[in-house]
Amino acid sequence: MDRLIFNGDIVDTLENYSYHNGIQAQKICAVGAVYRKDNPEYFRAALASVFAQSGVSFDVHLVVDGPIGEELELVLNEFSPNIHVTRLSTSLGLGLALSAVFETKIYGMYDIAIRFDSDDINYPDRFRYLVDAMIKDQLQLVGSHIHEIDGNSKIVGARKVPLSYFRINFLKHIINPFNHPATAINVKALKAVGGYRHCYLHEDWLLWLYIIKMGFKVANVDEFLVGFRKNQGTINRRFGAEFRKYELHFYRVAIRSRLLNPILAIVGLAVRQASKSFGRSVFQLLYRKLRKH
Repeated sequence: MDRLIFNGDIVDTLENYSYHNGIQAQKICAVGAVYRKDNPEYFRAALASVFAQSGVSFDVHLVVDGPIGEELELVLNEFSPNIHVTRLSTSLGLGLALSAVFETKIYGMYDIAIRFDSDDINYPDRFRYLVDAMIKDQLQLVGSHIHEIDGNSKIVGARKVPLSYFRINFLKHIINPFNHPATAINVKALKAVGGYRHCYLHEDWLLWLYIIKMGFKVANVDEFLVGFRKNQGTINRRFGAEFRKYELHFYRVAIRSRLLNPILAIVGLAVRQASKSFGRSVFQLLYRKLRKH
């Protein structure tokens, strides 16, 4: 057949033409949040990595979760002409902050929302890769593996996630099956499940469970697409008594809402709590073994 031209590029087949046309037809946004404790330099690097993406057209939405201080405001001003900013007068926490921006700026306006965090590095072509996967495989939620990086952006660890629906559906009882800052979500699916809910430190995991329960198609791609900023505080937060309390609350909510099998959930909770019961040094050793890259 004759070759087709799409946006100036030669496309060899009608199938590929339709595929590229499908990408072009999608209304895509990148959605992030910033709050007062974020690091200004990491914030600058994160936004730079968002605007360095290519291969897809997208708008950038950022919710400012309460007052953020002068340094973060200066960074925001560097990029603000190209960002749709939503400001909250007081900090609501990540889940409710994201819910606010989706309710006012995203629902009914976009087809795909790509999450990014205010201190992580989005690798080149991350957005294109996820949108490709969503269109080709008709996914409503897709994520990827992440590298853990230090303050100098050096890779110090990795978090791999299950790829297939079967493994995601089983392992959801034990681990968070997606890396939140590495996900892309179908906006209509997100709205259908009620969006983000407040569940401190577990908003994303709870959201995935609702999406899975509703029967939407989900998967992870076998690629590392994000550099996740990690420090000693990352480990300490997961070990502390406060985190264990919030973890227990999350499991109670998930079981009551029939999002998890009660027996498998209790086993998962027991495994997670037990990993923290042998002391901080043992927990840190286990954490580093699991995140070895």
